[in-house]
Amino acid sequence: MKKDIIKITDTTLRDSQQSIWGEHFELDEITYFLAEVDECGFEALEVWGGGTFESSLKFWNENPWDKLKLIKKNVKKTPLQMVIRGKNLVGYKPCSDEIIEKFLKSSFDIGVSIMRVFDPLNDIDNIKHIIKLAKNNKICVHGVMCYTIAPNYDIDFYVKYAKILKEEGVDRIIIKDPAGILLPKVVVELIKRIKKEIELPLGLHCHLINDFVILTYYEAIKAGITGIDCSFIPVSFPASQPPIENILKIFENEIEKKQIDFGINKEKIASVSKKLIERSYQKDLNKNFLPINLQNSFEHQLTRGSFTFLYEQLKKRNILNKLPKVLDEIVNVRKDLGFPPLIIPISQLVIAQSVYNVLMEKRYKLIPNEIKDFVKGFYGRPINPISEELLDIINTDYGIVNHNYRTFKFMPKLTNIKKALAEKLIEIEDETDYITYAIFPELAIEYFKYRQNPIKIKNNEPLSRPITTEEEILVLDKLMKARNVVEFELNEANHYISIKKFCDDSPSIRNNHYTYMPNNRNYAFYDNDINNNNSNKENQIIDKSNANDINSEKKESIISPIAGIFYARPKSDSSAFVSVGELVMEGDTICIIEAMKVMNEIKASFKCKILKSLVKDKEAVDANQDLFIVEKL
Repeated sequence: MKKDIIKITDTTLRDSQQSIWGEHFELDEITYFLAEVDECGFEALEVWGGGTFESSLKFWNENPWDKLKLIKKNVKKTPLQMVIRGKNLVGYKPCSDEIIEKFLKSSFDIGVSIMRVFDPLNDIDNIKHIIKLAKNNKICVHGVMCYTIAPNYDIDFYVKYAKILKEEGVDRIIIKDPAGILLPKVVVELIKRIKKEIELPLGLHCHLINDFVILTYYEAIKAGITGIDCSFIPVSFPASQPPIENILKIFENEIEKKQIDFGINKEKIASVSKKLIERSYQKDLNKNFLPINLQNSFEHQLTRGSFTFLYEQLKKRNILNKLPKVLDEIVNVRKDLGFPPLIIPISQLVIAQSVYNVLMEKRYKLIPNEIKDFVKGFYGRPINPISEELLDIINTDYGIVNHNYRTFKFMPKLTNIKKALAEKLIEIEDETDYITYAIFPELAIEYFKYRQNPIKIKNNEPLSRPITTEEEILVLDKLMKARNVVEFELNEANHYISIKKFCDDSPSIRNNHYTYMPNNRNYAFYDNDINNNNSNKENQIIDKSNANDINSEKKESIISPIAGIFYARPKSDSSAFVSVGELVMEGDTICIIEAMKVMNEIKASFKCKILKSLVKDKEAVDANQDLFIVEKL
């Protein structure tokens, strides 16, 4: 009897801990089990891509390239795999071919030998060049199909797309189900159709959001799938890949009868799983599991990461009661955009627009730049047409001509990046620093500054040792007194502090938000008001009472339509959009409000003169908060 060989890829160091623990593996934490994972018998370890890159910079002040080098140093046998979001690589915006080539070459040189590439829109034009580059470097390429349920996304579509991927030269086809909605009966039909028409290995990657996903894996294996993605039990439920332990148990009889072979060492699996359980309890990582609205999961089709992001954003703004309406609106916005699969970065755009539509009680009253870019074709071509209603609104209000695909200049050139970092007096340690800056410029600058002087906190006061708990409390106390704070909430897992204060001009309580980031055990407070007496006057908050002294019958205020982060300038090294005394025309951009990871240009609705700026750059603002005092002309 022929033995079925099923190859397993472990996702613990990438998708699993990203989905469950929110990227909580630091550099000094991953070495304690790497050698043992290397002995488990996996076909590959997925260790690079997705959110791993951003989290190293954002949460740990670590060089993401150092993490990849460390993994390669400790993993001697098992091939390393990365996954990239097409032209977006590991970020949220499409990159230039120059940056893509540098990123791929650096990853391959360090030790990545398997590359998975997908486009969130299943737009083959967005990944053709990437596949070619990898193949030229003799890399094994997995072409990924993003599964969704929508008009024109039927079995025929995926069979056709699989054929296209094969024509582009991929070595394996991967069915990716980020929302956990691929039913067992559907996966059987899909596998049989693809295997009948295409002679390529076929892999399956599902998220365990719905309980039937393990049954989907079972049926896929029975139907002849070549490979599956799994994780260890501590980082599996309830949103990552199905646990390898359960798969081995389900097929225990077949394994004993040598009818199927996963090539896995069960003893090593048990040992690693035990270590992961110990670590999860040590760090209390499994304490907050949000229940996804399973009743609507086939409608909104959110991943757990996207659902958690939405849930936390609404909770922070004390509008969690809006969640059902937002979920319904996600369905509508997705339809308007041509039913794209809700995968990062597209999912963030849809979520943000849906929240705005619900809060403003009028659809598309505020449209973020990223939605405009999507309509212009910046992210690629959706399978279905964009709604005429949305096209009319954007074309009328913003003068955007629809669908100028492939005509965009993505990201700055490498020469410009080198010049920009030199002007900022950033010390470059490796060529990969330029790539890091190209993808995440703001986070990269913060990390580079920390790397150059790790014993200084953000306000440039020396700190030669880790800050003590008592000192943290004193800093908090000072901050609270300075702002009339009455309550604060600390979310340790996300390093988030919500501070409530009484407004000066009303008895209501307003939320302000500040964060601190762990700098390799040295904690740096990220509120600019602490010991910041030397800051520029143009960046100072100006009290509203002073604004009332302005002698003008035509005085009006410009408010923020949403809660978020106020940006006075388009980039950190750019001039402010407006300055005091400047004449502003109707339709001119006066600032940006970042909300839910998307940028919203705030424009003047009438001709005016800027009299006062009431908010500092990069400060949190509330919905309907005054931003500027102006004279209407």
